[in-house]
Amino acid sequence: MDNADGHAVDLHHEGVRIEFLPPNTISLLQPMDQGVIRAFKALNTGNCLQQLVDAIDGDENFQLKVYWRNFTISSCLTVIHKA
Repeated sequence: MDNADGHAVDLHHEGVRIEFLPPNTISLLQPMDQGVIRAFKALNTGNCLQQLVDAIDGDENFQLKVYWRNFTISSCLTVIHKA
């Protein structure tokens, strides 16, 4: 089990051995997670940069600071959804 707060309940059950993993080690101990996380990060970064390039191409008065200031949670969720 990981160190999520929801796992801090009484977990004593007969015949069950529960091991808590050190923080931030899930991707190291579970190789499948490494591939999934790597693929997601690559797609997410690519989509985010593509959205930025589209914004630059679509506005001749583009300002990077204004773009990031207007990058909302909704914008982030859209990029994540595409990934």
